[in-house]
This record gives sequence, C-alpha cells and structure tokens, in this order.
Amino acid sequence: MNFLAHLYLSGNLPELMVGNFIADHVKGNQIELFDAGVKDGIMLHRSIDAYTDGHQVVRESVMRLRPAFRKYAGVIVDIYYDHFLARNWSTYSETSLEDFTANCYTILRQYTGPLPERSRRMLYFMERDNWLLAYREPAGLQAAFRGMAQRTTFYSGMENAVEALQEEYDNYLSEFSLFFPDLVAFAEQKRKSLKTDHGGTETTEVNGG
Repeated sequence: MNFLAHLYLSGNLPELMVGNFIADHVKGNQIELFDAGVKDGIMLHRSIDAYTDGHQVVRESVMRLRPAFRKYAGVIVDIYYDHFLARNWSTYSETSLEDFTANCYTILRQYTGPLPERSRRMLYFMERDNWLLAYREPAGLQAAFRGMAQRTTFYSGMENAVEALQEEYDNYLSEFSLFFPDLVAFAEQKRKSLKTDHGGTETTEVNGG
C-alpha cells in the first residue's frame, strides 16, 4: 500500500502514523533510534506490506500489470489502490478526505523526534503538492507516476500507468474493494497486539465495503 492507506491504517494514532510514514527510510538497526510508539508504527508498516504482497487478490492486480511494467507492477498497484481509497473515502471514513489529509500533514510536521532526511524531503513535497488528496484524480496520479518514472534507474514505463488503469478500471476497482476490508481487519488486529500506549484515540472507521 502507499502513503494514504498506511496513514489511514494507523488508526489516527500519531506515533503509529509517524512510524508508518518513515518506515521505508529506516533500515536495519536504525529502528532503535526511535521511540517505542514510532517503532510500532514502523513494524505495523512492514506487516501491512507483507500482508498485502501475499494477498491473492493483490497478486491478481499485479499479474495483470506484470507484462508491461515488470518489477514495477507492485509499486503501481500500491498507487492504484490509494487512488481507489481516495475516490471511495466516504465508504471507509466519516471524516472528509480533506480534513484527514490536513491532520496527517500537521501530525507529521509537528513530530518532535528526528525524521530520516529522505522522509523530511518527501514530507515537504507531499504537503506542498498535497499528494494524499491528489491521488483522487487522474491528473494527480499522472503527476505521481511521471515523477517516479523520472527517478527510476531503469526504464519503468510508469508514465503509462494511468492509461493502463483506465483500460481495466473496473477490474482493479473490484479487486481493491475485495481486498481492502481484509487489510483493514488485519491492521486493526495488529494495532491491538501492540503494547505501547500511543496517545490519541483510535478512530479507523469502516462504514461499508
């Protein structure tokens, strides 16, 4: 899953949100640099990724893209699914997407501990261009994929990913709709298993789906 889903699956718990956001930039024993709640967020992120990668429905989405995008197919599906979450936000939350994303930026910006340098840079651009909200529209997706294509070491073809989505839109939406409630339930159980008091009030909502 990509940024929007990871933040949503943190249950509105600030330290988990921070850990979920920085997890890809924390390698090896660097995790020991962070407070217990942020560590839990990092571990939650990794558990979500492992569950997602192993889910049969997600694999079907990835395999549809594999011939055209090869090793980048999984990355593309992550962003597709953030798009579907944003487009169908009211199914999963009673809070507006605009309010949720603004709160995410505030929490991440005000975190008092040290963010990895790559995370700080990413947060700047994410907030400046409002990536979390932009995923909702094709133009926002196109900008995201174009930027990623420019940063890959090898040719990825990701600048064509929106066109590929539009060609099979209903199939990807159906797969997301089957998968995401499973992921929400998985993340909720993982959060319940964490021992740290993270502060805040857990409010991940699923109104349907």
